[in-house]
Amino acid sequence: MNKKIIVFISVVFILVVMSQLSYLKSHESNLSHDYLTENLMHSSFVLKQNTYNPYQNFYDSKTHCTMIRIKGGDFKMGSYEGRTNEKPVHRVQLDDFMLSKTEITNNQFCVFLNILGNQQEQTSYWIDILDKDCMIEIINKVYYAKKGYENYPVVEVSWYGAKAYCNWAGGSLPTEAQWEYAAKDACLGETTVYAGSENIDDIAWYEKNSGGKIHPVAKKKSNVLGLHDMSGNVWEWCNDLYAPYGNAFVKNPQGSSLGTNRVLRGGSLDNFAVFCRSSSRNYDLPHYSSFDVGFRLCKISL
Repeated sequence: MNKKIIVFISVVFILVVMSQLSYLKSHESNLSHDYLTENLMHSSFVLKQNTYNPYQNFYDSKTHCTMIRIKGGDFKMGSYEGRTNEKPVHRVQLDDFMLSKTEITNNQFCVFLNILGNQQEQTSYWIDILDKDCMIEIINKVYYAKKGYENYPVVEVSWYGAKAYCNWAGGSLPTEAQWEYAAKDACLGETTVYAGSENIDDIAWYEKNSGGKIHPVAKKKSNVLGLHDMSGNVWEWCNDLYAPYGNAFVKNPQGSSLGTNRVLRGGSLDNFAVFCRSSSRNYDLPHYSSFDVGFRLCKISL
């Protein structure tokens, strides 16, 4: 190869490396220690599973959640091939927001319980601590995750409990539109059947691979945005009252103003693949809790 060409290529390479080092230095002060540990020391994980800009993540020190910043935009909500309640497909526009990288874990929920306690709302407690499937226990008036279950998604939590946690954290439950937009990687122009893949086994725990057991968070690949377990493992509460879709374009929809059931999304370890699709919809009464129902935190983007 011509010596001049070799020199030119070498100079370009050096300039690119210097530019990247300068970028990292200029952004380092804006990143928490925990985030740097997770995303810089384990950069191979980030490159494999999160091709979105990793510096858009935000560590929330109050909740100990890593929040994924999601740029707003337009997308088609629903599915042409899905079940009846996924139709009609309609256009939705959303502002920027953030979602927790994983479902809220037992450890994270215990922080909340140890400040506010397990309060009763309507006909149910925030979490059914007495249920055998609950992975949180109370010892001498202090709430702990049962040993070995610290990083599992919190379950047996009612919609009231999920909402109370999110309010305490300075956020909210995601709307159904925000949830689907994030699961589909819609802000990146992606469209996959499940949250991050056409192959459900890559990204989800469901009836064929879960062994009938709940699993720790983030053990499967994320979607492109970096969100784990949007498909499978546990159903996730959304803020909305459940209602059929309309045809009209909607900006930042908040769901129906009528009804009694609250939306659930994502499917679970106990479900067939069809229920784990990004557009699949489910619902239940807000006092309902189960071994396979959890939630994640939503916040306005900073």
